[in-house]
Amino acid sequence: VVIIFLGGLLSYYTSELEKNNINALNHDAMNEITNYYETKNNNFWTVYKPIYKERNYSYKEKDRPYLKAVIDFYQDAEGDWLDNTLLLDMLEDALSQDRNIKWIAMYRNAYPETAYLFTAGTKTLKEVTEESFSFLSDIKSEADGKIRKNMGTKPVDEIMNMNSSFQNEIMTYAIAGNMTSETGSKELGIFAVGYDTNVFDSIYRQYNFSLAPHIMIANYSGDVIYDSEGKAYGAKLDVERYAGKSGVINNENGEKLYIDTYSYPTKNFFVVSTVPWDTLNRMSQKSAPLIWGITIFMAALAAALY
Repeated sequence: VVIIFLGGLLSYYTSELEKNNINALNHDAMNEITNYYETKNNNFWTVYKPIYKERNYSYKEKDRPYLKAVIDFYQDAEGDWLDNTLLLDMLEDALSQDRNIKWIAMYRNAYPETAYLFTAGTKTLKEVTEESFSFLSDIKSEADGKIRKNMGTKPVDEIMNMNSSFQNEIMTYAIAGNMTSETGSKELGIFAVGYDTNVFDSIYRQYNFSLAPHIMIANYSGDVIYDSEGKAYGAKLDVERYAGKSGVINNENGEKLYIDTYSYPTKNFFVVSTVPWDTLNRMSQKSAPLIWGITIFMAALAAALY
């Protein structure tokens, strides 16, 4: 009886230890992915830096030519923006702040039908509509005075170079902020930046999972920013079901999941990591047959010797 009791105790704690090891590795992956996205949010202001770059004419005089070009763009409908060298230089400078930026879009409140898109590698600015640029409808709906806006991942056509019409569809998520007048008294529009989602996948693939988790980042509108399985882009995530939850839950299909989450309501995003509960239990008990085999043998031997 004592041997069987000790065998059961050993089997239980071995299973719990294995379960904790699986969950700890999955948590580490979720934590690294979260830190990467949070860093992009926290450092988003650096993309604006070139707009305010100063140019000295003399010891006393200073000028901000990029800022003037940007303010003119947001306020003036008559400019030749597609060939405005100063504006293009500013956008190229802004894009160079982060090698993962794939495009920059500028939306003007005064002219809501279109936006202007600057794509990495092209050095050209093009006018886009909702039909040609999938993020424009989201950018319009987000033009509501919020300081920071997190938008879900969507496909965007990337022109490979200036001399080619070849386009490659890439998946990008977007972070956007307000553009105000020079005094800050008036909101002029939105300055949105598109980032490559492949970096998330690169982080995810670094881990040698025993049981690979399904990791997702979403905003509190349910728009999916990252999905490790790549199936939920364009769909709405059930925020009430997943945000802020921990332990065991049921998904939309009634399947039991073990869930781990990070929540950032003030920054408008949350991160979810899930694994099937039955699979987690089965994998954590992989040593149980060996332990019980030895336990039964020792118990039988003890009984026979007695």
